[in-house]
Amino acid sequence: MLSYLRVRNFQLIDHIELELKPGFTVFSGETGAGKSMLLEALSFGLGGRGSADLVGGHGEDLSVELQWQVPG
Repeated sequence: MLSYLRVRNFQLIDHIELELKPGFTVFSGETGAGKSMLLEALSFGLGGRGSADLVGGHGEDLSVELQWQVPG
């Protein structure tokens, strides 16, 4: 289960950290709130294709960190 997501300098996202708890998680919000950018960052972190236009205007590098919790 994905338990933590940190995104830095990804498109318009400067920095965000999400700690996800067990259960049902929903991303909701107004149009233009950044939900699709967050899902693009998640896709990138899972090995999706990237390009230079994903790097935001807050530096030269971007990072997407995912932390998994394995039951056991």
